[in-house]
This record gives sequence, C-alpha cells and structure tokens, in this order.
Amino acid sequence: MPKIPPQENGRNMNMESKGDGNGVDSITPNEPNHIILSGKPPKEWFNKKCGQDPMLLNEDDCGNFTLVKKLLSNYTSESWKCQTLSCLCPYFHGTIDTSETKICILPSGKALTKAIRKEYRMLTDEERKKFHDALKKLMKNGIYDEISAIHLNISRDDSYHNGNKFWNWHTGYLKRLEIELRKIDPDVALPYWDSTLDENLPVSSDSIIWTDDFMGRSDENGIVISGPAAYWTSLNGQMLRRRPVLWGPLVQEGTIKYLLDETQLYKPRNANPKFNCSYQIKELYEQHGTIHHYVGGDLQDLPTATNDPAFFLHHCFVDLIFELWRQQKDPSCHVSIIIDDYIDETFEYAPRPTCSYENPDCGSKYLFCDPSDTGIPSCITKISPGGLCSGIRNSHQACLDGYCNGVICVSN
Repeated sequence: MPKIPPQENGRNMNMESKGDGNGVDSITPNEPNHIILSGKPPKEWFNKKCGQDPMLLNEDDCGNFTLVKKLLSNYTSESWKCQTLSCLCPYFHGTIDTSETKICILPSGKALTKAIRKEYRMLTDEERKKFHDALKKLMKNGIYDEISAIHLNISRDDSYHNGNKFWNWHTGYLKRLEIELRKIDPDVALPYWDSTLDENLPVSSDSIIWTDDFMGRSDENGIVISGPAAYWTSLNGQMLRRRPVLWGPLVQEGTIKYLLDETQLYKPRNANPKFNCSYQIKELYEQHGTIHHYVGGDLQDLPTATNDPAFFLHHCFVDLIFELWRQQKDPSCHVSIIIDDYIDETFEYAPRPTCSYENPDCGSKYLFCDPSDTGIPSCITKISPGGLCSGIRNSHQACLDGYCNGVICVSN
C-alpha cells in the first residue's frame, strides 16, 4: 500500500467507545474515564508493578507517591466524545450555520476548524505562545490536574500500558487535553515533539526544545525553572522535575522507517515468523519508552508522567507514527482491540519536517537541513547557545541566533 498523508484520512477514536451515529461516542463503564476522588492517594496495589514495569525504575518513585493536590472536579467530559466539529460546536459556544456548509461559527465570528497538529518547532512564535498561554491557563484553573489524574488512575491497570489498549486509549487521552486547550483558544492544537530531529546532534540535550521559549530548562536539582511549566507544582505536591542532564537514546529515524516500510505481511522483517502486526506495534511501544527515560524525573515514572507537559508532546508524536502504521498496514492485518476504521474529523496531523538537496528549507527558523553520514539530507533541530556544534556538516546553520565558533554555539 502507498504511504498516505495522515491529514487526508480519518482517525480512530477511543477503543472503548461505540458511536451512536451522531458523531458522539458513549464511553463504556469499564473505561476509567473519571478521576480518583479528591485528596485520596492511589491504591497501593500498583506499587507491586515496580519490579516489573520498565517505566518505574526505583522503589522511592514507585512506593512513595501520594496525591496531595485537591482536585476541583470542575470539568465536563461530554465534549471529549465528539468526533465531528458540529458535535464540538456547542462546547465552544458556537452556532451551526444554516447554509449547506453547516459550519460552526464561533463567538469571534470565525469558523471552527480542525486542529492541525504540527511539529513543535514548526509552530510560528505566535502559535507557540498561544499554546503555552492556553496550557498555563489549564494549569491555573485545575483542569490540567484533572486530566493528569485520569492517567494516574489508569496506571493501576496493566492492560492500558502493557497491551494493545495502550494505543487507542492514549489517542483519546491526547484529544481530551487538546479539546480543553481549544476551549480556551480555538486556534490552538496540540503539537508533537519529533525527537528524531534531536538524535543527530552531537549532544541531543543541546536541542532548543530545552530552552526558555520551548519546554524550558531545569536547574542542578532537576526542577523545571522556565518554559510553560516553570516551577509547576504537580499532583504529588512536588515541583516538576526532569533530569539535570538529559541522557539516553531517542526515537530513531531508522527504526521508524524500518517499521513503516515493513508493514506489509508479504515483506517479513526477518526470518522470524513471530514478526507480525502485534510485534510491529510492540516495537513502537518500546521505542516510545526510551523518551520517558531520556527526560527522566516525573516523565520517567508511570504515576507521575503526565505531570510534565512534555508527555503530551511526546505521545502526540507516538500517536502520529501509530496512525501512519495503522493506515499503511496490510488490510488483512488485524490486531486485537485496535480499531481499524474509526474516523475522527476534529484534528489531523501536519507532515513531519523534511528537506532535500533541491529544497533545503525545513520550513522553520528553528530547524536546519543537514546531510547525514549517508548523504541523505534531513531536518535537525537548532542548537541552543553554549551547545556543542562539532561534526555537523552545515554547522554555519546549526546554532540558534548565533554561530558555531569551533565546536561551541556562540550567540550573535
């Protein structure tokens, strides 16, 4: 099957949902949609997973988590079930146009459109500011905590993180945050963090992702001190943490290409007969876990992962790759629980940044085009001031607002 741009196709919705024919899903009772009761810690039994789940690496993080914040329960979840813009319209205080187009007109007079999920660095400065502003408002009004607590609640159930439920549930979970962001500003969409853009830097942690204007910096203790979540107090009453020095592998472009190029049943990846559809997405799941360990801190541990907004940007990228896989896989390839034909008209993904010798423009001042060791150009994130720029072919383009002075990026 040819590769199909995701923005030209529909989306699958929450795996536990059943459409009612009106663009609205009804969530089945077994889906842990609602948050845990205010002020009560999670049940202790999920701590038993600490020695089994690679997302939970040490006893302290597994055994001592307590929900400290009082949850306000100031949200309604009905809008999260919508699969069409007309269904979303009343939740955005809009009205349906009576013409044949049946578009939703917002109070501003603008039409409600799909959320276009772009790579984080492909956002304009204005778009990024709007996203950050909406995110900070959700943090202030308590709804971010409510959505974070939903993930904390389902972390008690192995099947949502160690099985095929992972994929469709997280697709729906991302949409919950995006809809709440868009209630604040309908122009906002949830961006994705394509971490393959960072993997070819001499030091990946020198990426501009970890600067004041993006996800922010951490101090020597790992406390996030800038960006939209600066000094954010999370559900457990502690300030948001990341590794003081980020380290470890990122999602590899070669693995993604390998996965997407080998989605046909007649093209076995190797002689191992066990390499089937389920094995393919299991490999993507394992790749997804590397970022949790790379960022560390709250993102590293399952009960606290959603404290960090980077969780949503990372999972948005994972969801994009899953969607590409879902569209390209052989029609006779069916994986238990994953729904092949669900359509969601409320959002779509913008293509990943690319470049070539003929067109070396990656489309953003925060990215540059650089030929790899294979001689095939690819887009790479720019390097923050003070970062290492040695070994990059197009080092004259590599530094944000500066230049490569020998081996170090220096500001102009």
